[in-house]
Parts: sequence; structure tokens; C-alpha cells
Amino acid sequence: RFYPEKGLAAHLIGYVGAKTVLPTGPINDGDPLFQSVMGKSGFEQIFDQKLTGKPGLNKMIFDKNGEKILNEPIKRPRPGGNVVTTLDLDWQRYAEQVLREDCKRGAFVVIDIQSGEVLVMASRPTFDLNEFIPYITTERYKELQIDPSAPLFGRAFQSSYPPASTFKPVVALAAINNGSIHPDQTFDCPYKIKIGRKWFHNHSEGYEGWVDARRALAKSINPWFYQVGIKTGPQAFLSVARRLGFGSKTGLPLIGEAVGNAPTADYIMKKMGRSTTQGDTANLSIGQGLMLASPLQVAQSMAAIGNGNVLMELQLVRQIQDFHGRVIEAPTFKKRNDLNLSPTALETIHDGMRDVVHASYGTGQRANLGFTTMCGKTGTAQWKDDPKQGLAWFSGFFPYDNPRYAFAAVYEGAPGETVGGGRKAAPMVGRFFLNFKTEIEENLLPAARAMIISEEDGQPIISGDMIPKAIVVEDEEALSTSTIPLPTLGNGEIPVDIPRAIIVEDEEALSGNPAIPTTSQGLTEIPADVPKAIPVIPADRSANKPPLPTVPDEEVIPEAIPVKPEIPGDTPRKPPEIPSDR
Repeated sequence: RFYPEKGLAAHLIGYVGAKTVLPTGPINDGDPLFQSVMGKSGFEQIFDQKLTGKPGLNKMIFDKNGEKILNEPIKRPRPGGNVVTTLDLDWQRYAEQVLREDCKRGAFVVIDIQSGEVLVMASRPTFDLNEFIPYITTERYKELQIDPSAPLFGRAFQSSYPPASTFKPVVALAAINNGSIHPDQTFDCPYKIKIGRKWFHNHSEGYEGWVDARRALAKSINPWFYQVGIKTGPQAFLSVARRLGFGSKTGLPLIGEAVGNAPTADYIMKKMGRSTTQGDTANLSIGQGLMLASPLQVAQSMAAIGNGNVLMELQLVRQIQDFHGRVIEAPTFKKRNDLNLSPTALETIHDGMRDVVHASYGTGQRANLGFTTMCGKTGTAQWKDDPKQGLAWFSGFFPYDNPRYAFAAVYEGAPGETVGGGRKAAPMVGRFFLNFKTEIEENLLPAARAMIISEEDGQPIISGDMIPKAIVVEDEEALSTSTIPLPTLGNGEIPVDIPRAIIVEDEEALSGNPAIPTTSQGLTEIPADVPKAIPVIPADRSANKPPLPTVPDEEVIPEAIPVKPEIPGDTPRKPPEIPSDR
């Protein structure tokens, strides 16, 4: 193995380790002559049988003095196959560059809304896969394991974070969809609201006035969501959340994928020893408390909201080829489930998310691309208490009229660092997509929110320019019959433990998720005469950063942290009280 891109998509590709031990003494019949390897993590492990070739066989005869007098090949080795991913090589490279230059720890995911293909799955920090070739020492592997920045941890899909305000569109969508509120209904939004015996604050001081759903999303006004979440009911909006993919795995071929948590009433009872309170509901309504999600899940939810009709089954594998490069398996593009959401509710949420980026009071203006209309949502959370650590999100989709790309970016703040979704995560997203302005403009389709399905076979009609460049995982060594020794390990083995997910907010929440069926990666047999797929590697593009406008930020004060009643507020009127449910 040799990995020319070093750490690119390392958490997805994975690494290999020794499969056989070479004889150290006399060679007996059937002994291996060269070291063979097997996948130990990632795609290398999942698709090991597809990537591994068949060994050859040599007949060797030695005389009584140990001199070789015959070495005759009986069976030639057969190379392994190739796995072609959906990752866009150029986009993945630049996403990792943006993360490398703009944050020390974070993740970025991009999804094609119409096909469900994952185009970018980037985590920072990463590690060089070539460190495992020809072998990695136990000492070096231990260094990677105990590194505080956790380079072996794939934050894009193995993490469980509080989604914070990126979850607010789900609450508003559920409330309008089930008739708890109408799209233009307003709620009085002071600086703080008393719920039960505690006060819950907005992220910024000052009276917001009477606010509707669109403005509440654009300004990320916590008191609106406290009230609407309680009015709607936690299981009502969490049911919609599960429909959008929260609380269950995506069904992608991933090792160590985080499930997240969209807690059921039974789980809350088991976890807290009581029924769900209005305080719990207030926390959940702004994406905190027991609510947890990975960047991949947040991006998936944005793809579903952008599509509006269905949650597509995500794809990471475009095709599997034999050693001749012929396509033998390819995925079918299909829906995971229908959303059954009202067009009015969707339009309201889309409008509010558009205003996040394009209104003068929006919290995500730093992501404005200029050449298209983006729908987004910032998010800021207190992630850890000791030491105090913040988390910044920006997620969404574009264009507004015909959503094509969905995304989620997360920025892990350092201990004590002041972070905000509008200040840290949104600029990374804007910088990334501006770099591909020309390509994106060419790919944007005429307005139509749903996928087009052909009547003949039920498969989506996807134009050629929708297919991005591919990252190919291939069995490179098997293509040669040379006698170059294959990788070996210093101690004969590599630890195969997958790094554990970083525990955030609530360790037990990871085990109490509702049993939502996950989908498998459907692969369909393709005739052997299908033309070869040739991955395209375009030239590098400019990495210039766009200027950042001065915009209002979503305050970094931790959301949904109860404030003691004696702390005074600065609202000009008495805050409305919500009766206690205890």
C-alpha cells in the first residue's frame, strides 16, 4: 500500500495491518513467501474481501544442501478490485485545507441533496496513513491514541455533539406542520423567561418584541423556541427529528459511526428517573440537554429539509470494480423514508433560514456566497464544563430555489475560547464554496425541489455533470507480480481497536436512542461490459479567503443554561411565566 494523499479522508479509508507471519526458519510446503496485509479500519476493513487479490503459487525444489534448484510459478497472483467512493477528490482536499487553516479541531460534511451522495467528509486533525506502512510501532500508535487532539477520531461521523441552534429549524418545522402554531403567529420574546422555578435566557440581552418563525430562525431567538417547543410538545418535534435522521445511524458503510440521541419519553424516564419536564423540553427545543448528533447527521437533516419530500438514503460508494476496472456493483439511489411535511411549513422554514444568511439581522451573513441564495443556521453551545469549552456550528443548504448541496461544519473551541457559529463556522463554509463558484454554478439545476424518477425503472435521472470526481481505494500492490516485500509490523500486529467517540454532555445518552431502523448500502449487480470508471483529478484551485462583513453574531453565552432567579434581567416588561409541570 501507498497513500499518495497521506491523511486525506484517512478516517474513511482506514489502514491495513499484517495478516500473516513469515517463517523465520526452514520453508515448508504452503508457507507464505511474502507478507500479506488485511484491512484494520475504515474502507480497508469493510471492503477487505473486494480489495484483496488472490495469491499466486510457486513450486520450489531444494537439494540436500539447501540450494534452490527449481522455482517454477504454477499459478499467477490475481489483483484485487477497486472501491470508488462518492467523495469529490478536489472538494475533499480543499475542505481539509480549510479545516487545517481555520481550526485545530472540527469537521465538515457536504451532501448532494438530489442523489444522497456524500461529497465531503472531512475531520480535523487527521493522520498520515503511510505511518502504518511498512509498519507502525506500538509506541507511535500509543502516541496517536493518547494525543489530546484525538487524530484517530473521525469527528465528521464518530462524534456526538449537542446540535445547538442547528436543531431549531426542526422545532419550528414540527410546530407548523402539526398545527401547533401557524406560520405568521408571533410570540413575546423578552431577554429571559421563567419556566417552572428557573429562568431561561436568550443568547443576547434586550427585548426582541413579538416575533414570528422566520425572524426567530434568522436571529436564533431562544425564548421563541422555548415557548413553541413547550406548546408543540417534545415528542412531537422529536418525532420529526427522527424522520430527518436524528437518533439513528445513516446506514453508510462506516466503522464507529455515532448514533447520536433524539431521546424518547421512556429514555428520559430511565435516564432522569422522572417524566419529561418543561425545563427538559426548553433545553431540547434549542438542541441541548440530551439531544446529540454528529456533523454527518446534521448535514443529513439539512439535506432532507432542503429536499422537502424525502430523506434520501445516503451513499458513500459509487461503484465496485474488478481488477480489470469493470464495474461489478453500483448503488441504487433511493429514498430512506417520506417526510410527509406540509409545503407551507417547509416554505416558512426555508424563508427563515434564508434570512439567517441574507437578512441584515441574520446571524450567518459571513457565509453569504453572493452568486446564489443560501439557507443556513448558526449554532453555539457550551460543550464541556471542565474545562469550559464552546462549540460553533453552521449548517444549511443551497440554492434556496432548488436545493442541491447540504452541509454542516463544526468548530471545536479550545478551553476558555469564545466561539460563535456566525464567527467561526460560517466563514469556513463561505470560504469553501466560494472556491468552487464556477463549478457550482454549472451544476445548479432549474427550480425543482424533488428528485426526478424515471417511470421505467424507478431510478433517479442524474445528469453526467452531477457526478463528482471520485476518490478510488484500490489494491495497488496486487497489480504487480514483483517480489517487493509487503508491509510487516515490528511486533507482528497492529492494535485493531477503533478510537472511542469523545463523550460530550451525557455519556449514557449514546446508549439510549430509540430503535429506528437503519438502511443498508444497496448494491446492484452490473453487467461486466459496463465501461470503466476513470476518476478525474482536476488542478488545484485558488485558496484565497473572501472578506468577512461585519454582522451581528449569535452570542456565545451557553444556551439553555438555567439562570438563578435572583439574577436581574434588563427587559422593559415582566417576562411571561410558563406554569410549572412539576
